[in-house]
Amino acid sequence: PFDKYSDTFRGMVLSFVDVFEDPDFVLEFCEKFQKGQLEELSNINKDGSRNGKQIVMALHKGSDDMMGNNLYRKFYWNHLKQIIDTCAANGMMANVFCEGEYNNKLEILCEVERASCYYTFDKVDIQKAKDTVGKVCCIGGGFPSPLLIYATPDKVEEELKKFLDIAMKDGGYIFRMSAGINGAKEENVERMFKVLHEYGKY
Repeated sequence: PFDKYSDTFRGMVLSFVDVFEDPDFVLEFCEKFQKGQLEELSNINKDGSRNGKQIVMALHKGSDDMMGNNLYRKFYWNHLKQIIDTCAANGMMANVFCEGEYNNKLEILCEVERASCYYTFDKVDIQKAKDTVGKVCCIGGGFPSPLLIYATPDKVEEELKKFLDIAMKDGGYIFRMSAGINGAKEENVERMFKVLHEYGKY
């Protein structure tokens, strides 16, 4: 709901001004929007036919550089957790893409039912993610896309193997880049897939 408030209603700057100057109004908006979201999620899979289907959502304003943990809990996490719980209760899986840096909120993301969602990351310390969220839910992402643009194939292979050694340990990781691969060198993309097929298997 806070993303909706910020993205389409007030804009980034004013939404964060409101958090401090009129927090009750922000929360009122979020609660009203949340009610409709939860009702929609509760009715989308009534017959159970969508079991296993993922509900994809991108978190625009919750990153470490956007919100401290106290603000995150008040304006963001409570609603997100309700959404994750509602998806799980209705036979669906929340696929939550954590945009931006998410190193300070990993412990908070653990506060869900085990295996109730799938977190993917943009910028994260993959070891911290494995030690926290990775013990509760499947995780993915986090491999830096800029390497495919600026590095050499040998460097991509070196970094990818080091990354996979951490991310794949004990299972529960699905490979994904931190973001898109626009501008990537063809030889880097080819080397990445070669390493994944040969090295990135359970």
